[in-house]
Amino acid sequence: MNIFSPVDRVEEIEEVIKRGGNEIYCGVLSQRWSEKYTHTIGSMNRREGARANLQRLEDLGECTRIAHSLNAQVFLTMNAPFYTEAQYPIILETIKEAIELGIDGLIVTDIGLILEMKKNNINTKIHISTGGTV
Repeated sequence: MNIFSPVDRVEEIEEVIKRGGNEIYCGVLSQRWSEKYTHTIGSMNRREGARANLQRLEDLGECTRIAHSLNAQVFLTMNAPFYTEAQYPIILETIKEAIELGIDGLIVTDIGLILEMKKNNINTKIHISTGGTV
């Protein structure tokens, strides 16, 4: 059985895994996104606000390093209901950087994002979010 657990601070990850969470999910509210969109539309996922998201991609890398050392996986949430074409460059750049940091996959809602990832040759494991539609 897998226990899927959220984290929003690096300091949480070890305890969450020790208590049985073997698949971790988290969002990142990057500075690039915040500067352009936070004042109008919020986060790039369903984890709203600064308190529900890691603040830097470096934090995601640290979470991934810790999780992997404890045999757990890390998934980045990219599960806003939909994105606009203008948002794709920041989102795709964030995804590429997250993959380079070693994440195990993504949680995605928007089929348009999945298609855009395919078009841009971005390959990683994808879980469809519970917010996804048929």
